[in-house]
Amino acid sequence: MSRALLERPFITVVELFPPLVPSTPGRRAKVDLADLQRRFVDSVRPISRLADCFLVADLKDPSQEQISPVQSAAILKAELGLDAAPVVVARDGNKRSVATSVVTAFALGIDSIFLAWGDRYSGAAQPANVYDYGSLAELISETRALSRTLGIDAAILAPVDLSAGGGGPRLGRKRLAAGADLLIAQPPTTDSTVSLSAHETILRGAGLSRRVLLGAFPFRGQDDARQCAEKFGWQLPPQLFKLAARGRRALDAENRRVVKSARERGLRGVCVSTRGEPRTAAPMLA
Repeated sequence: MSRALLERPFITVVELFPPLVPSTPGRRAKVDLADLQRRFVDSVRPISRLADCFLVADLKDPSQEQISPVQSAAILKAELGLDAAPVVVARDGNKRSVATSVVTAFALGIDSIFLAWGDRYSGAAQPANVYDYGSLAELISETRALSRTLGIDAAILAPVDLSAGGGGPRLGRKRLAAGADLLIAQPPTTDSTVSLSAHETILRGAGLSRRVLLGAFPFRGQDDARQCAEKFGWQLPPQLFKLAARGRRALDAENRRVVKSARERGLRGVCVSTRGEPRTAAPMLA
């Protein structure tokens, strides 16, 4: 995300998944990596004008291998001329390897990074959790120092938890003080009434209304909303489930209202999840 984009009054970010390869020991089908990358670019092309920046996620899914978010962001920049920010997580590498990912991104012409703690792996068969940093603020501070050393005017993004009664805003302020430019909110703002008002109240009370992008999420229906709430630990308002009962179009329309209302209320912007299907951004942002 260029410095010019950071200065826009309202910023729209779309989250994408990187190209994925199934990981099934002993049963790996042949994958054409060049074709995989072409299809990734082709899937993003139709929505390339809908966002100011594209966030390339880092997935916690041992059943899938991925082209690194750094390389995927570089592909989008090279092929489509897009501002793209890779997600770099503390979970998967020691300080040296995480710094290597950051420096590699800068070397590839990527001037924006989303730094996250990363959800823990669980179970003996899962990869090891590293977490070589004492806090996400420490990672942000070291990344900011690296960017200065390399002469990169980098945009650094990080998450913030807006769950009611939580310490998210306090941690968010620490991350901003450590060098983050913007924060992206979790859980998503699910509706333009109850959820939006609650999140706006938290942000304004914490003095963060111009430093946080709200989240929008493409729920597929009531069962999907319940499953997401359980998987991610989200407290979702009853209003969402009423909308979900009316189907996907009603949910998409409500996400459009969330985006419009956030803009009208003078909030900083939105980050729209696509859950790995870029085309789902269009009905939320049209």
